[in-house]
Amino acid sequence: MKGGCFNRMGKHNYYEKYNDCSSNKQRKKYHFEDCNDYSSYKKCDDSYVKVHVDCCDSNKDNTRESAFRATSATNQAVVANSTIQVFYQNEQFDLANEYNTATSRFIPRKDGVYNIIGSVHFQPTVLTTPYQITVSISVNGVSIGPDKESHGAVNVVGITRDNIVETVDILRLNAGDIVEVVATPSIAGQFLAGNGTRFAASRIPSPAN
Repeated sequence: MKGGCFNRMGKHNYYEKYNDCSSNKQRKKYHFEDCNDYSSYKKCDDSYVKVHVDCCDSNKDNTRESAFRATSATNQAVVANSTIQVFYQNEQFDLANEYNTATSRFIPRKDGVYNIIGSVHFQPTVLTTPYQITVSISVNGVSIGPDKESHGAVNVVGITRDNIVETVDILRLNAGDIVEVVATPSIAGQFLAGNGTRFAASRIPSPAN
């Protein structure tokens, strides 16, 4: 057979060892060579597809699932020019038990890179005054990557001045970091309950050193 192809039955013992990582710790990475012949495992001179197999990856547990999403369950009154934490009491899911609805804090259990989203649905008390609102992610009390939006005055009856402001970032976090969402409106108002006021995070596959 061209290229020294081997019969599958003749290589049965090797195939068993190939799939049993515990039998040989030295065999951590293999290459399965397929010459378009599904009846055999072989290596030949013809064009073939090389598939990398790492069945004994010692770091595979470092990419554990980690994600949560929560929204505000009640309206939250806020005062002007004060930076306050936004509360998200309605947990929709939490894959690794890392989000606390009582404190509205996300505390990762693993080091890694995380995608984080925070938003507020702000409604001012006075409609005729222009305002700004800043929303940012806070890690251990330090605001990171704030997003600011401005809104003009409205003098038309029936027109509201609700505004959803969202901040999104990708951050490298350490296990035990305290992640919150904070906001600073320039005028008094309230953060409205519902999906417009939400907090979410998910871990991007990355080494946890």
